[in-house]
Amino acid sequence: MDDRAFGVLERAVPAVQATILADFRPRREGEDDYSALVMGFLRSIESRTGNAPRGGRGGNRRDHDRDDSQSADDSR
Repeated sequence: MDDRAFGVLERAVPAVQATILADFRPRREGEDDYSALVMGFLRSIESRTGNAPRGGRGGNRRDHDRDDSQSADDSR
C-alpha cells in the first residue's frame, strides 16, 4: 500500500479502521500494490456507515490541480 492510502487509513475513524482490517479481502492475492482496492473499500465503508469525511476538498489530485489553476486564472 502506498503512503497516501496508508495516511487515509490512518486518519479514518477507529470503527472504519477495524472494519477494513477485519473484512478487507482482495479478489486476487499476490498483487504488488493494494492501494486502490483499500481506498475503494474504505470509501464504501465510510459512506455506508456515515463516517465519510465532511468538507474539505474531495476528489482526486487532478481535480485539485484543475481547481488551483482555475483559481489562479480567476485572480488575474
